[in-house]
Amino acid sequence: MAKFAVSYTEVYRKTYIVEAESWADAEEKLREVAEDSGLDASDCFDHWDTEPSDTFGCKPIPENADLSCFDILETRTTEETRSVEKEKSLNYITLFAASSGWEDFNCKEKIRALFTSYCFVFGIDADTLECDNTLLKIYRESNLESLVEYGDFEKYMVELIV
Repeated sequence: MAKFAVSYTEVYRKTYIVEAESWADAEEKLREVAEDSGLDASDCFDHWDTEPSDTFGCKPIPENADLSCFDILETRTTEETRSVEKEKSLNYITLFAASSGWEDFNCKEKIRALFTSYCFVFGIDADTLECDNTLLKIYRESNLESLVEYGDFEKYMVELIV
């Protein structure tokens, strides 16, 4: 398996390191990742940067090359991608709750709306260990202990998913 520098321009130039059997496989991997991440691959990939090689938008990289200046393309399974997105979403809710507080009614509603959406998107039911752990993480990492009792927080947050 060889490494290739694959570049494409959407708004700005971005070069990724992709492990693949051939430059065509490297481009295909990047296309798949772009499609999974929501990029409009049908148009974006008409703008691949031509690297100084015989191939369009793709350049083989020597084994001993310094890769620190490139973005490493991580090809993930759907399950791994979902897990990463789940963690990002939970971190967002936690940061939002920490910065918003609990005193303002609109802030409480927004936190609950984010949590409710999170549960629906990731299939988390109320009264499950995963729901309890998620709520506890939000509560503790957002430092809500001094603002609301955990029981009241939990009851309020799961009201729309019960």
